[in-house]
Amino acid sequence: IVENGLVISGDQSEYNKITLSWNHNLDETEFYELQIWRSASSDINPLNETLLTTITDYDKTDFSDSYNIGDGTAWFYKIKLVDVHGNQDVSDIIIGNSHP
Repeated sequence: IVENGLVISGDQSEYNKITLSWNHNLDETEFYELQIWRSASSDINPLNETLLTTITDYDKTDFSDSYNIGDGTAWFYKIKLVDVHGNQDVSDIIIGNSHP
């Protein structure tokens, strides 16, 4: 497990967009990528989740999801942080709501 203090948050302030932001304590030389996953179910698992993006820029700390999210819909997200050794740390699930 990556000891990194991964924390994510969501914002529903804009129409048809959910913005996730995060921070972590992983050193730049150890960082490999962040994967952002989304599901319509709170039971996020490989059968019902969608990989929205893979981020390889260490300095990027947010992502806006506007891919077919609808109006007033709840989506469930998790972020996987992967280090250069292949170790993964998975965030808690966060709920984002598209603005009705």
